[in-house]
Amino acid sequence: MDLVLSFVNSHDGSAVDPSRVDRFMDGEHYRSWLAERGLPAEASDADAAAARELREALIDVVRTHNADVAAGRLAEAEERLRRMALRHPLTPVITASGVELQPAQPGVFGEVLAAVVELSLSGKWARLKTCRAHPCRWVFVDQTRNGSAVYCSPGCASRAAMRAYRERKKASSGPATP
Repeated sequence: MDLVLSFVNSHDGSAVDPSRVDRFMDGEHYRSWLAERGLPAEASDADAAAARELREALIDVVRTHNADVAAGRLAEAEERLRRMALRHPLTPVITASGVELQPAQPGVFGEVLAAVVELSLSGKWARLKTCRAHPCRWVFVDQTRNGSAVYCSPGCASRAAMRAYRERKKASSGPATP
């Protein structure tokens, strides 16, 4: 779960929090992100671009958990994930205690895809959602009993409520009369 959340939440969130920069904007930032997680930190700008592609596809699929993505965009995301899975295949490892999928070749993309499969098999994948507060897009785990959370934090919920209040106030005041 931690690897998947860290991967998808590596996008630019500076509109909400100035410290949230795109960790995959280039090879240097991507190498830093890899090193922070103890992963092999050899990465180029092309690797960072591939990481952005995987991240955006995963975010689009997670957005469907909120019913928040167009069908065409979802189809594109699923196709990108299929292509990525072909390039980074997973191998079942069977032991006396169970079965797990591991990347057939070393690399973070296979690790992320294996983690997504495990989340799906455990039923936790559907609990990942994207924050509805514009422009946040932060992916979070919905821990509510009925799976109805739509905001990643009380701060985002508060900002969204204030924005809605201002819109209602503006709409109710109508046009100014001279």
